[in-house]
Amino acid sequence: MLMLLHTGKVVAQLGARNQASSVSFGTNQAVETNRDFGSTMKPLTDYAPALENGVYTSTADTVYDGPYNFPGTTDPVHNWDPQLLFSNAISSNTTESNQHYGASSEKMAAAYAAFANGGTYYAPQYVNKIVYTDGTTTDFTTEGKRVMTEETAYMMTDMLKSVMTYGNGLNGAVDGVPQAGKTGTSNYTDPEIERILQENEAANSSLMVVPDENFVGYSTKYAMAVWTGYTNRSTPVLDDGMLVATDVYRNMMAYLNPIETATDWEIPDGLVQSGNYLYLKGFAPQYSYNYNTPASSSQSTTQSSSTTTGSTATETSTTTQATPNQTNTQTSTEQSTTNSSSAQTPATGQ
Repeated sequence: MLMLLHTGKVVAQLGARNQASSVSFGTNQAVETNRDFGSTMKPLTDYAPALENGVYTSTADTVYDGPYNFPGTTDPVHNWDPQLLFSNAISSNTTESNQHYGASSEKMAAAYAAFANGGTYYAPQYVNKIVYTDGTTTDFTTEGKRVMTEETAYMMTDMLKSVMTYGNGLNGAVDGVPQAGKTGTSNYTDPEIERILQENEAANSSLMVVPDENFVGYSTKYAMAVWTGYTNRSTPVLDDGMLVATDVYRNMMAYLNPIETATDWEIPDGLVQSGNYLYLKGFAPQYSYNYNTPASSSQSTTQSSSTTTGSTATETSTTTQATPNQTNTQTSTEQSTTNSSSAQTPATGQ
């Protein structure tokens, strides 16, 4: 799924690969919400809301990485909630499976475009003009809606730029073209993996065995989301198949963004930059140290480390005045090792 940032106009969409020519109204995976977009959801559900709501005010803020409870309770926070059947649902704790709640290539491209647009969201638009038989025309435009501040959008873009410098994200980079993006990988359950390894010989010699691999990214002109996988979820994406999403993204973006006309984003007035980090004017970096740990671990000392902005839960925190260079930050991204060739190439939904 590829769209123009400032209008929401859909430029290109691919819903499946190798469909029979006799098929009419076949499955359009680009708008289907029945697959998982993995960590591409994190900027939308965690990082951006944390910045927008003032939980963090800088790309240099750090957060305690260890067991803790929901604020004001003794309920521990888990990495996943077994009661949520559809974890890719946006803005809803629902187990209902339909296109209203789920994530799709279409929705993800439009959502990431808001980061590139300085916080303005445009719904995807497929019909731009109708020309009637008498020569008259009707033009259609979409109204943008502000969904976050310019400062939040710019900080997100700044962090997501780092994804394009290493791992699978590097494979999606285009030299000379400023871009930002996020990789996303889903996983099988342990019983699913066991069954796949028994049935799929190639999976046994593959380092990566996953049902979905994604990439969502943008330049200052276009936003693009690529899902890769198989219609049969039990057919896994293996090793070099992990790079198909970024291969598709890179080739399309290189074609649409000539280096001669490439531009970068401009920092908003409400931010200041010091070194590699951005700060909201008037705020110092935050260092969150004190959390209520779950009862099961309250009697033991928890070994912990500091990670980057990306968690929204805080119980008790202390703010320490410090210089920007005392901290380090980066967005979380999956890095996949691809040491052997896959015997299969996944289909793509863009």
